[in-house]
This record gives sequence, C-alpha cells and structure tokens, in this order.
Amino acid sequence: QIDYDSGNFSQALQWSARYLERFGQGTDARSMRELRGELLYLLRHYEEAIEYFEEMAGREGEKRLSAQIKLADIYRNLDRRNDEARVLDSIISASPGQRSPIMEQALFLRATQLKESGELQRAMTLYREFLESYPDSHHTDWAMYHLAQITMEVSSHQEALTLVHDILSRSTDTILLSAATSLANEIDLDRDIQDFHLRRTRFSEGAP
Repeated sequence: QIDYDSGNFSQALQWSARYLERFGQGTDARSMRELRGELLYLLRHYEEAIEYFEEMAGREGEKRLSAQIKLADIYRNLDRRNDEARVLDSIISASPGQRSPIMEQALFLRATQLKESGELQRAMTLYREFLESYPDSHHTDWAMYHLAQITMEVSSHQEALTLVHDILSRSTDTILLSAATSLANEIDLDRDIQDFHLRRTRFSEGAP
C-alpha cells in the first residue's frame, strides 16, 4: 500500500503477487486482488487486469460501477469491441435514470459505438437520453453533433439544423465548429436535392 500511495506501482505489483502467493485465502485477499487489478490497469497490463476487473464488476456494491467503466476501458484499449459493448450495456441497464459521472461516460461511449457500427436508431435514443440527463457535460456539444448527423440520415433535416445551429452558438471547440459548419452546408445541400426531386416528381405526375 505504501508503494501504491507513493506512485511506485511496479514495486507494489510485486508485493501484491507475493502476498497472494502466501495468503491467497486470507481475510485481506479480496482487497489485495482489487489492488492488484488496479495496479495492472494503471501499468496498462490490460490482458492480466481483465480477470480482476471482471471479478469486481460482478460483485454488488459501491465499487461495481467504477470497476465496470475501467473494464470497458480495458476492452476498448484491447480493441475488443463486443466485450466493451457488453460492459457498457450492463452499466446502462443496471442503473436506469441514475445520474453519475460513470453513467454519463457510459451513455456517451455506447451511443458513439452504436453510431460507428451503423445502429442509428439505438444510438439516437442513447444520445437523446444523454443530452436530457447531462446538458452541461463536456461531451454535450459532440453528442449534439453526432445526433445531428443521425437525424439528417433517418428523420429530420430541421432537427439536424437546429442542433448544428445550437453547436455553432455555444461551442468554443474549433475542430467541432469546423465540422458543424460543414455539416450545416451538407444538410442544406441534401435538403435542396430532396426538394428538387420532390418538385420534379410532382411536375412529372401533373404532366399531360
């Protein structure tokens, strides 16, 4: 614990291994396994850390959500997207309506993952839930941008434009502002093309 508190994680990891070898069934073994998992995570030994975080994530208690979000991060770093999705879904479904920094992160990450995999309807639902629950999050503007992209594709050009204009009026992120400006132009162009095709169809149907 002294090595851990002083930031000497490698030394602390060695001590945790020795302790568990000698006292693996002792009264403090559980807390030592939790510490060892945390050390492996901090040292980015992700494959080894999985066993300990899966164990912590499976237990009820105040440490569960923290263990789950770190486990999701482990799987993301290992590019194990299905396992990451499983853990994020577990966080979201286990605490519906609960507000917390961990739930905030889980909602945004899972919505973005769903958008990237083309599951737009569910991504849209989670982005809406995120924006309703966390309007002042540092992820809010990007969530609005992603939602605008989705609504342009599946539902409403007007809603997409409203979201983009909100971003342009509130964001100070230069990268996001540039992306939002391009998206606004894309939405306008797409809407003009649709209007053109609609007018042409109506003209053709009314032609003698």
